[in-house]
Amino acid sequence: NAIDLTTMADRLQKNWFHLFLRNPQQFHATTIMPNFWPAGKSVRPDVLDGDPGQQIDAIWQYLEPGRQARMPSGVQPEPINYGPSGGEAVMLRRQFAGIGKRGIGIGYPAGINLSFDAALCRVGSIWRGPFAEMSGVWRGQGSRNVKERADELVRFPGGPALALLEDKDSPWPVVEEAVKAPGFQFKGYALDSVQRPTFRYSFSGVEITDALLDKVEGPSVTRTMHFVGDVSDEMVLRAAAGRDLSKGENPRSFRFGPSLLLTISAEGYVRTSGEEKELLVPLGGLKSIKINYEFLP
Repeated sequence: NAIDLTTMADRLQKNWFHLFLRNPQQFHATTIMPNFWPAGKSVRPDVLDGDPGQQIDAIWQYLEPGRQARMPSGVQPEPINYGPSGGEAVMLRRQFAGIGKRGIGIGYPAGINLSFDAALCRVGSIWRGPFAEMSGVWRGQGSRNVKERADELVRFPGGPALALLEDKDSPWPVVEEAVKAPGFQFKGYALDSVQRPTFRYSFSGVEITDALLDKVEGPSVTRTMHFVGDVSDEMVLRAAAGRDLSKGENPRSFRFGPSLLLTISAEGYVRTSGEEKELLVPLGGLKSIKINYEFLP
């Protein structure tokens, strides 16, 4: 494992490193590591004339920069692609861009996918095309992000999706990325017969179920949020935010990005916030709300 060896090289002496690689098992019989120089002879006589000393020294020089060591020239890891099959959705609880380690990805058979932020209880991104490439989180220490295999990708704003605003001019609360927003409690999810999730969480005393179901037509995803409890007049949903946000052809549709259309069952409005626009939907008194996310041709 190159990452383990780079960490090892940070704290080991060069002479010991040579001795260890020549015969790992002599230091401990249970060491799980192949010996590439059995009986002092290299298994690769075509590299550096088969000289074990030169070969091990080359490994040391490569690993000496520690975590700054780059992938050796000519070595290209194979991608690890993941996606739905057999008519069922797939889910992946790993790190996504802009979400952090509490990300949950959903890939739908219809060819539309999204990520959900369990820390802030929001949709993080939506994309059309294949689901995900996994090598960044399934190799090494898994510290990188899942890569969306997107033909078209739209990212939603960071920060919580729900907030209590005193009036239309109140600023949206700012929360650092990957930090749990105050007032939220994520309570997991349930899956239907084809593995599509309904998320459960609470905000400001209101219990919320958030179902995200795909449709083959479009393709599109319909999000249905049900509220149990006293939904105050101050509670607002931020459905989208960015520079490329405008009203659609009907009063309850909005275009976000180059080709995503949001159609909302409740009245929403667009306001300017700095250099961006925000699509806000007041929720006071509502028992449920639907949002359809559809990529236009």
